[in-house]
Amino acid sequence: MVRHDALRPLVSHRGSRCVTVTLPTAVRGKETREGPIRLKNLVRQVAEVLDADSALDRDILQWLEAFEDDHDFWQHQREGLLLLAGEDVREAWKLPMVVPEAARVDRRFHLKSAIRLANSPSFEVLAFSRGSVRLMSCDASHVDVVEVPGLTDSLAEFMQLDEDPGAVEHREDGVDDRRTEDLKRYARAVAQRIDQRRLSMNAPPTLFLAATDRDAAAYRNHSRDPRIDPTTIAGNHDRSDPEALRAAAWEHRQVGWERDQSAAKDRVLQAIASDKGSDSLPRVLAAAHQGLVHAIFAASDVSVPGHYSVGANAVLRTDPDTPMEGDLVDEAACVSLLYGADVHIVPKEHLPSGDAVAAQFRS
Repeated sequence: MVRHDALRPLVSHRGSRCVTVTLPTAVRGKETREGPIRLKNLVRQVAEVLDADSALDRDILQWLEAFEDDHDFWQHQREGLLLLAGEDVREAWKLPMVVPEAARVDRRFHLKSAIRLANSPSFEVLAFSRGSVRLMSCDASHVDVVEVPGLTDSLAEFMQLDEDPGAVEHREDGVDDRRTEDLKRYARAVAQRIDQRRLSMNAPPTLFLAATDRDAAAYRNHSRDPRIDPTTIAGNHDRSDPEALRAAAWEHRQVGWERDQSAAKDRVLQAIASDKGSDSLPRVLAAAHQGLVHAIFAASDVSVPGHYSVGANAVLRTDPDTPMEGDLVDEAACVSLLYGADVHIVPKEHLPSGDAVAAQFRS
């Protein structure tokens, strides 16, 4: 998962050649064949702008063209693709959402789709039972099973490996007591491994437990993780498909995410109503470059050609067909992010106000 702080080096990058390519991709089926064709057309557009006599430009083109014939690459896609190429930058991002088919050569990267990815709420699911343990990293549309070093796969494996000198010897306990004590020790060992991994993360996402009530209670009693959601995806999930577990957890995570975004929209609308915000693109751009934007909503599906001149404090419009084409909406979002604003990239129809941007200014 991508966080905003990981984007800042790309947002702040400036150069004579910053190539941004986005295109929708297919996850499976014959539609996957369309990806290389779309990319080839976009690379052709980029080549018309770049200088064939420049070593940097030739290297950028070769890097982009290499994807065209990479069959395995196109067979393992998500819904969208973002390619970034410039001096000392070569990055390919597989995105969990559809993005427009576009190629831009500018003095900075166009990163609305990357910011939108960073905004996508991430979370983890721990399927915990006596029969198996699986940790999954998820977002709104994708799931990956995470390998955790030293994590035992089951209670049976744990009992074989356990060498705890303080373990109960079960000489006089009943069967239920033995099983309860074994579960406690097993839950403690698993919780320690998972807690250790998550504590090493800069900002661990919400963790959902997928377990029976008894197993979930045992795990919660031994974990020190404050980010465990109170909701349990109840049941024995030894054989549950990771995608099914992701979908079940997303139903709960989505509620909180939509609530937070709705509250942010209300604050922006209140700011605009009291002249402490604006949905005027030139005014928002001016505020963004002065570090005065506190929160901004920018349309993912709207582009306004041009650049903002800080010296002239004015928007410079450009022809949409100009080779070095800027996007003022993308610029407003990226500059706001650079100054620490809360940035939301949403479809135009979900903007709180306006046609391209809506922002709340700092007091």
